[in-house]
Amino acid sequence: MTNYLKEDAIRRVVFSELSKLDMPEQDAKYLVEGLLHSSMRGIDTHGIALLPTYLEELRGGRSRTKPNLQWQQPLPCCLKLDADGANGVVAASHAMLRAIEVASVYGVAVVSVRNSNHFAAASIYTHMAAERDMIGICLSNSDALVGLENGKEPFLGTNPIAMTASGAGGELFDLDFATSQVSYSKVRRHLNEGKPIPSGWAKDAEGNDTSCTNEFHALEALGGYKGQGIGFMVQILTSVLADTPFDNQLSHLYCEPYDSPRNIAHTMVVLSPAMFDPTNGSVDGFKSRLSGLMATAREQGDGVTLPGDKERQCKSARAQSGIPVSPEFYNWFLELSETN
Repeated sequence: MTNYLKEDAIRRVVFSELSKLDMPEQDAKYLVEGLLHSSMRGIDTHGIALLPTYLEELRGGRSRTKPNLQWQQPLPCCLKLDADGANGVVAASHAMLRAIEVASVYGVAVVSVRNSNHFAAASIYTHMAAERDMIGICLSNSDALVGLENGKEPFLGTNPIAMTASGAGGELFDLDFATSQVSYSKVRRHLNEGKPIPSGWAKDAEGNDTSCTNEFHALEALGGYKGQGIGFMVQILTSVLADTPFDNQLSHLYCEPYDSPRNIAHTMVVLSPAMFDPTNGSVDGFKSRLSGLMATAREQGDGVTLPGDKERQCKSARAQSGIPVSPEFYNWFLELSETN
């Protein structure tokens, strides 16, 4: 039997717990709403399922409940944020909102974030830009889980990329993907349940494809040789840019102790389409063209699915049913509810 949780119940319990940890109300809102954003859209591995780990990080000191965010702005469009060990969702939310503010004046903004933590799904932040009629792009490095072509050891993180832009009539281009064949969380679920790993997902210690859970050693890169190039690109635009540890120098999210900083790096890019409009400086032309592009793509066949379609359908369904959770998470949540 599948257990379901409603958004309001999650908000109430988690806000209460974060208040006990002395997290500022606005930061708590960023964290809770960010994870709900992912879960409501079916990105379950990067939604509320992360709460037990995130709370352990906050209690243990890996993430700070009251970080001293330090900003530098060497040029109007270029910003640097030292997140001081903030929870990644909190740090990334501050970074994206500041990027939106700057891009609304200058047309473009880039924010490089250092000294952060795991930030859930990258599309949480690109949606913030799209909701304000801007184009949002988000990248992050992460701990090494992906093996290189002809390599044996994990070297790259799953290093996600997201881009979101809004069109006319509620149309939305909403791309969010890891640069591994699948996320580690999906493989971890198979490991925990003792299920075979689908072919093409993972490598063994010799660098060969494996479906055996007890042989798992590294994830496969998305698209092989070319895909690993995208993983390198993300690392260059995040940790190399921010002068933070490389993917293979980072501690792992799920590994104790939870008292040591991880120093994850993110990069936010925001473009204001209105500033680039060739005629009247309005966003309407861009939105119309984007919707036209997507409408033309849908005409290619009844089964055409575009980035964001599945997530939108999932959100609509879960608004009625609630968020499905594992028995383990459901029991954990009930225990947390008893103290809140």
